[in-house]
Amino acid sequence: MKWLVNNIHTVRNNCKRQNLITSSTTFLNSQEKKKFFHSTSSKNNNNYVKTIPKPPKTHQVTKSIVCFRHGDRSASHNLFEPDSELAVQEALAWSLELPMKTQVKELNNLAPIERSETTLLPRDAELGVFGKLTVKGIKQAHRLGRWLGNQYIAKRTLSFPNQDIISCYSSNYSRTIMSAQSVLKAMIGPTLLDGNKIKVNVCSQEEEFINVYPFLQRLQKLMYDAANKVDGSIAIADKAMSPTRNILATMLPAFSFNLRRFSWLTYQDHFHCRLGRTWPPSPDLQKSWMSRIKNLFNESDLGNDTYLTKNETFKLLRVLSDYVTDEDCEKIFKSMDINENGIVTFEEFVEFCEKGFPLAYTDEMENEMWETRDIVEKHVVKRFEMWYGSKEILNFAIGRLVKRINSILLNQQSFDSTTQVTLISGHDITVFPLLYAVGGWKEGEDLWPSYTSAVIFELLEPIPENVNNDEKRYIRGFYYPGCLSETGEDGEINIREITFGDNTGNHIFGDEKTLIPLDEFVKLDQD
Repeated sequence: MKWLVNNIHTVRNNCKRQNLITSSTTFLNSQEKKKFFHSTSSKNNNNYVKTIPKPPKTHQVTKSIVCFRHGDRSASHNLFEPDSELAVQEALAWSLELPMKTQVKELNNLAPIERSETTLLPRDAELGVFGKLTVKGIKQAHRLGRWLGNQYIAKRTLSFPNQDIISCYSSNYSRTIMSAQSVLKAMIGPTLLDGNKIKVNVCSQEEEFINVYPFLQRLQKLMYDAANKVDGSIAIADKAMSPTRNILATMLPAFSFNLRRFSWLTYQDHFHCRLGRTWPPSPDLQKSWMSRIKNLFNESDLGNDTYLTKNETFKLLRVLSDYVTDEDCEKIFKSMDINENGIVTFEEFVEFCEKGFPLAYTDEMENEMWETRDIVEKHVVKRFEMWYGSKEILNFAIGRLVKRINSILLNQQSFDSTTQVTLISGHDITVFPLLYAVGGWKEGEDLWPSYTSAVIFELLEPIPENVNNDEKRYIRGFYYPGCLSETGEDGEINIREITFGDNTGNHIFGDEKTLIPLDEFVKLDQD
């Protein structure tokens, strides 16, 4: 950690000398520090409500579609590679944030995973402890589930839940699958869920409609071309940020050793995830960590002799880090073996693990990083706003998702006919473009979608006895901001009613409105 502190101070000083922070801030219109983690300020927005309002007296809610981002997760990649000891400590520290195998098994039993024969393992399966849902992420998903349960079950907006009226889909990532399971568990209750066995449907690559970015080469090319167009808006924005980029690219070993190409999104992800940790940890979290350390030690103790031999330690280190060589293993083993007796006891193992803490930066380190981190996040948001400003890119990004939403609303497939609540567990790049497409994204106000943020669409149909008053079916939408802070502070739940329209002033649905006819809404995929 000393190495990292020194690097951070170096970056800070270089930024000051070259006035990089000032120039980049001017370009991106920097915001004050503590509002940075909020998707939007609910106190200053009159469109926010504490609960979904009742529909007009002439109509009733017959369907609800909830597209949400997964909960808190570990960083996507170990950016301390190839610094072997730091990389291993980073992996160990993250492993203690993840749910126990028993908790994962319980979720799988409550809400089984449904895969087609052609569906591969989760795309994050080979990342080890990285890119995985944390214990805090499960709690955030539970919070969303409880809120949905209160809206649609406790208040009896929809019929009593069963496997016929609730459907659930997830992208093929373990973090989105577990988030979906956790939402279901809290929404319905483990007892009812166990009885109904509502499945989490994971689509094959050919049928994927939630996260198509890894598969659609045309989408990748469009985004690449837009970012590299010499006189394009993204290129201009990137050029203004290039001095800052050059310095940040030397901060972390994976970048500085060219093991991973520098990416604004990867850099943002690293610090976003780390700043979400709290220090000192709560007593409950400390207890959980000790349980995880004990389990990890026991799993590695293949001889069941209450200590780790050199070979057992080497096997563990290679699981934790892809870049650990025999020489690295020898060095780390010596660091673990404090009394130099050729074995690693549990106490020595605990002491080594604690070297990777805290995952959260100290106050000094956090203050040093705020300005740069603030600039980077706003730059990433701006880049995606520019991408989604292209209808062609937006079409490729969420075209399949919009078509699936329309098919559910219109009962175009047999499995849609009885579905009343559809849960779609995805990513930030699921929520962001969808919100943008319907006009719900507030440019300059919204920042990166928070964990468990959700876009909600409700179908309102006329009550039979009132059919003569208004025969139209309507759609209304809401934005659930998710976890408002990276520290996990829940705070008050406030949702925003979506005002439909596009983000250019040329409103897809005509005048801005919160209720639009269904036949107008389904034209979205045509536009």
